[in-house]
Amino acid sequence: MHAAIDQIRLVAARFHSDYRFEASTMTALSSPVTIVNATGLHARPAANLVNVAKQYQSDIKLVFKGVEANAKSVVGVMGLDVSKGDQIQVKASGSDEDAAMKAVAAAIAGGCGEK
Repeated sequence: MHAAIDQIRLVAARFHSDYRFEASTMTALSSPVTIVNATGLHARPAANLVNVAKQYQSDIKLVFKGVEANAKSVVGVMGLDVSKGDQIQVKASGSDEDAAMKAVAAAIAGGCGEK
C-alpha cells in the first residue's frame, strides 16, 4: 500500500505542482492561495465559495493557520476570519478530490465572484 501511495505522490509532484497528496489519507492539498478580496471572505464571497464547494462529493476543507473549516459551510468559511493578503490552502478528500480542490482554489484566487 505504501509503495502505491509513494508512486501517486511522485506522479503528483512531477505533473501537478499545484497540489500534493497526504500519504496517510490520500487527500489533495492545494498550494497556498492568497485572498484577494478587499474585505476578506465575508458573507457574499463565502456564500459564493460554498456554492462552488457544494458541486463536489468530496469532503472539502479550508486550512488557515492550522485551523480547518468546512468549505461547504458559510459559517465555517467566515469563522476562519481571513483577510486580504492571507494565504489559505484547500484540502479535499473523496472521489472527485482533485477537481474539487482545483475548483475551490481557483474560486478563491479569482475573488469568489466579487470584482
